[in-house]
Amino acid sequence: MKNVKGTYDYLPQEQIIREKIIETLKKAFRIYGFNPIETPILCMQEILASKYAGGAEILKEIYTLSDQGKRELGLRYDLTVPFSRFIGMNKNEILMPFKKYEIGKVFRDGPVKLGRKREFYQADVDVVGIKSFYSEIEFFQMIDYIANELGINIVVKYNNRALLVKLLEILEVPKSVSSSIILTIDKLEKISRDEVMQELLDKGMSNSNAEELLRIMEMNFCKILELIQESKNEDEIEQFIRFKEVLESIKPSIYTNYVFSPSLARGLEVYTGTIWEVFVDDDNSMITSSIGAGGRYDKIIGQFLRTSEESPAVGMTFGVDVLMEVIKEKQQLDNTTVVDYLIIPMKGTELESLKFTNELRKLGIKADMDMSGKKIKKVMNYANKMSIGYVTVVGQDEIEKGFIIVKEMKNGTEIEFRIDDYESISNFIQI
Repeated sequence: MKNVKGTYDYLPQEQIIREKIIETLKKAFRIYGFNPIETPILCMQEILASKYAGGAEILKEIYTLSDQGKRELGLRYDLTVPFSRFIGMNKNEILMPFKKYEIGKVFRDGPVKLGRKREFYQADVDVVGIKSFYSEIEFFQMIDYIANELGINIVVKYNNRALLVKLLEILEVPKSVSSSIILTIDKLEKISRDEVMQELLDKGMSNSNAEELLRIMEMNFCKILELIQESKNEDEIEQFIRFKEVLESIKPSIYTNYVFSPSLARGLEVYTGTIWEVFVDDDNSMITSSIGAGGRYDKIIGQFLRTSEESPAVGMTFGVDVLMEVIKEKQQLDNTTVVDYLIIPMKGTELESLKFTNELRKLGIKADMDMSGKKIKKVMNYANKMSIGYVTVVGQDEIEKGFIIVKEMKNGTEIEFRIDDYESISNFIQI
């Protein structure tokens, strides 16, 4: 027996981490004013294959199927395309601006590596109907909040798609090949400079132009700005200049480092303004994939829905599975459990123990009662292996006297409580 390539089973100790990440993301999204939605995993193939969706490259990674009515369907490969369809079908029910989040599984028949699977969770968060660059600033603040909550160091690399387009205009690169040139520039941090140079030459750039472009990619923002200001300065570029000024005025936390990256392109042409990718900022980490990415895409929803109306939008996705690998690197996995408190009944005390356990559950304690009938030594050993924090043995003496001992497993501390003093027991366990 084996799983489909790129799909995995998750033991409790892994799934607990995944659910913690999802809960952290949900909390952050809600704090920042985003509301939940849900879209179907099954999609019409024609929507997934739209030229305004993922383009020709993504078509190779779509899982396709047909239903009993012989309709051509596919499994969603991201949450952006279903969201565009969602906006179109529900536009009369939606008030703008519209802020949403969605967390769910997506599927891609692509290469498999650490942090990259074929069935995986994405957490998307988007806002539609806001043109102001302060929307992007809010996203950056939210990224910092999430890094803080998860306790991971990150670097946010950012750029502006319009900035790249403008630089190619200055170098008089034909528009017909500019998108292809941008895709090559985006590889600068993935392959060698010589390999990028060769690709640029293969795509028709002259040797001098290619060298100049690569030289620009090594400049800081001020130097690049000087080049752009020698030509007509577009509104989008002015917005980005202001965006960068505002970003620099925000004091980042110890977890987040913001870096201007002139070669960052985010691949797809759908982006019209600020773009970014989020990486683990740890030299010892084996995770090289981005843990999140996003940008402004003011035209894609309108184009996708074949309408002349522009729908200004900003959004990003977090890779839940990649984040899980990051957290797994930071902590050793034990045979963990969600249970905080284990009650071990002696023979004849099962009913009273069950009632006791249930009263604690009503107070929010994640409590469980051992029903195995094994000897106390074996059950205590089980509690240790499962990293359960607190244990109580309930015997006839405890029932008759009305007192129990709560043992803290980590340091061996034992505290006596009245058996019906649920509040005090609860407070002790939740400290």
